[in-house]
Amino acid sequence: MTGFTIAARGPYDFAETLRFVEDWPATARLSHSDGRALRFAYATEADWRPIGVTVTGVPGGVRVATTRVAGPAVREEIGRIL
Repeated sequence: MTGFTIAARGPYDFAETLRFVEDWPATARLSHSDGRALRFAYATEADWRPIGVTVTGVPGGVRVATTRVAGPAVREEIGRIL
């Protein structure tokens, strides 16, 4: 896995993000979080290839690990998703 950090642009609570995803009806039944990390996969807009993503909270933002190298366009997409 490769990784990068996304700095928060203002107040951000990763635990709140996890609660939102866990409570959202469309994802509530999926096993995507263990209470510490959010895991998801999607086809990127940049090249339509699949990528697996694991997000964990760090002071001032989040740490992102991906199953393949994430260039600037993919990093921006992941930031928008969060």
